[in-house]
Amino acid sequence: MNDKIEQESFNQKKVRLKSMKNSWYGFLGFVLLIGSMQTYSNPVPVILYLFILIIYIDFIYQSKMSRKPNDELWELWELRWSDHKLLFQIRNALSNTFWGIVPMVYDPLLWWVTLIIALGGGVKGFLDGGKDWEAKNYYYEEYIGRQA
Repeated sequence: MNDKIEQESFNQKKVRLKSMKNSWYGFLGFVLLIGSMQTYSNPVPVILYLFILIIYIDFIYQSKMSRKPNDELWELWELRWSDHKLLFQIRNALSNTFWGIVPMVYDPLLWWVTLIIALGGGVKGFLDGGKDWEAKNYYYEEYIGRQA
């Protein structure tokens, strides 16, 4: 839990900027992957274009959120997640499960590997989602304390 608290921050703008930067690097990584696949092999699976689109949309979303003031970001946390730990965990599990299907892009016959990775990612996402929620709520309680 301590490492999750260290990753989180009272300053939510800082957290959003870090997420934005990670999304940008993910986007660039997929651009390089698609570029190299086009250079060295003929077909690029359509799902890779979907992945790159999703990463770019996440980048735009994180950019938009990083421009909001810290108080507004904490209000969003209060409205969306502060009382909904289970939903937060399910969201993290679905996100990790989604990225677990990447091996199927390379070979559809790897469905069993994809299934194992997706299930493992879902379980890890669910468990980590609980820790992330507790860390975020820890700083949210600190934020509430400063407001009083």
